[in-house]
Amino acid sequence: MLDVKSMESSLALRLDMPIEGMTCAACAARIEKSLNKLPGVVANVNFAAESARVTVQPDATSPATVVEAIRKTGYSVPEQVVEFAIYGMTCAACAARIEKVLNQLADVEAGDEVVHAAVARGEEFPVRSEWARR
Repeated sequence: MLDVKSMESSLALRLDMPIEGMTCAACAARIEKSLNKLPGVVANVNFAAESARVTVQPDATSPATVVEAIRKTGYSVPEQVVEFAIYGMTCAACAARIEKVLNQLADVEAGDEVVHAAVARGEEFPVRSEWARR
């Protein structure tokens, strides 16, 4: 799962992402070495888990640059679908507004599930939403 979280100690981003195509520990070491050459990046690649945990200083390197570096090394980062529970929406206009804002983010594509959410007037309710990385 692509997991972007603010680190408590700084304004760094933590990216937890799957990596496809690794066949041995040397592959993981190659990716890790490539990522750690990027400015403001600290990476740990786990061959057994087929994943990478990357800490990025956003003012130095973007998450898209990290993904591109992995691809240039010969491996891939598959698209991810993330589900959120969204509370407090009272109408379809709320869902459309959320979808519009999310679609303005780089590398994010909002699914139609937000728009098709059930509406419960005056109640807090979860909405199943899917977001796919472009």
